[in-house]
Amino acid sequence: GGPELQNQGLRSIVPQADFAIGGLVEVLSSASRIVAGYTKLRRALLDERPDLVLLVDSPDLNLPLAAVAKRAGLRVFYYIAPQVWPWRFGRVRKLRDRVDHVGVIFPFEETLLREAGVPATFVGHPLVDRIDALRREPPPPFGVPPPCARARARRIDQDDVGCLLQILQLLQLPVGIE
Repeated sequence: GGPELQNQGLRSIVPQADFAIGGLVEVLSSASRIVAGYTKLRRALLDERPDLVLLVDSPDLNLPLAAVAKRAGLRVFYYIAPQVWPWRFGRVRKLRDRVDHVGVIFPFEETLLREAGVPATFVGHPLVDRIDALRREPPPPFGVPPPCARARARRIDQDDVGCLLQILQLLQLPVGIE
């Protein structure tokens, strides 16, 4: 778990940073650290038998841990469900078999998972609160710095501009290029 969960009393067994990797080369170069961390987590589940196993995101790590916990008779709550809707629908079966409940961050995930037999509750998206907080603060000016404005504008395609404008509009930030 991260610092916010630790501030709420979570005892972290393996630092979250040990699993914060991406890309094939980084995964391969970190394989021994990942296996050691997984082994330590697995052992802690079986030895300490917590009242509830809280798994957050990271399906490649947490779905196997959920299987270990469930076989040991532990209750499992999964926060931020693995993406099953755009691809890898087979994960739904794993969730159904391995977790007691899933807290989802997109409203449609609750229906999708419940229809597949997975107990799920929409709990909201963590970024929404941050966006709402940004809306309450006075917006800072946003723009492309003058020295690179022309060069950067030539490299940005229309899709980038459209996406950027939608984000700025959502955050209610002013737009300007000097």
